[in-house]
Amino acid sequence: MLRKALILVSAALLTVVRAAPKEIGISSGENNTPLLELFTSEGCSSCPPAEEWLSRQSKSPELWKRFVPVAFHVDYWNYLGWTDPYSSPEWSARQRDYSRLGQARSVYTPGFFLNGREWRIGESLSGQPKVGVLKLKIREDGTMGADFSPVARSAGPYLLTVAPLACGVDQRVQGGENAGKTLHHDFVALAIVQAPMKPDSQGSFTATICISLGVAAEMKAVAAWVTHRDEASPIQAAGGWTK
Repeated sequence: MLRKALILVSAALLTVVRAAPKEIGISSGENNTPLLELFTSEGCSSCPPAEEWLSRQSKSPELWKRFVPVAFHVDYWNYLGWTDPYSSPEWSARQRDYSRLGQARSVYTPGFFLNGREWRIGESLSGQPKVGVLKLKIREDGTMGADFSPVARSAGPYLLTVAPLACGVDQRVQGGENAGKTLHHDFVALAIVQAPMKPDSQGSFTATICISLGVAAEMKAVAAWVTHRDEASPIQAAGGWTK
């Protein structure tokens, strides 16, 4: 009877271990890893070359180490006859905010921004000096924990922003300037989730967010970045593949 009970307990423990959600760890270095944003649209005939360049970076050894990419599909070209399914007025407002803050000359697509400032292909991707380490722990259920250990102690308050990303997307465009074309997308922002980061006794700042199950199922990678709560420019970014 004792042996049988031990077997049952062992089986129960194995079941618990197998049921535990998978966890992925992602970390930046201590030096600034820049956030590279592309504002784009399926309704813009000038955008496919920029997106092709961004897609090629998926094979780069510098991806996630030297830069963290996000493609935001704006909605202000939807009136041309094609509604971009990944577009959002929130992404358009984000780009307008950069222009309003003087970090871009105008609002246009395709438009790249590096750490919140206008950037063009061929310019340096170098980040800033040591700013601190951003660590992420991502679980299958969409729960994500973040820890930021800044070089400048007690320099908060900080805001964490997380963008789950779709990759390897092929879209047949039926109207607008790209009518008849099949467009390929990578690093597409599916959503943005934000949370204030709270200080702990060790001088770090932490936050927990939850990505909805529907978005988590479509997510192939993730980008996260830390800003001062009332500023737009990222201080540190981290990202990586989740599938």
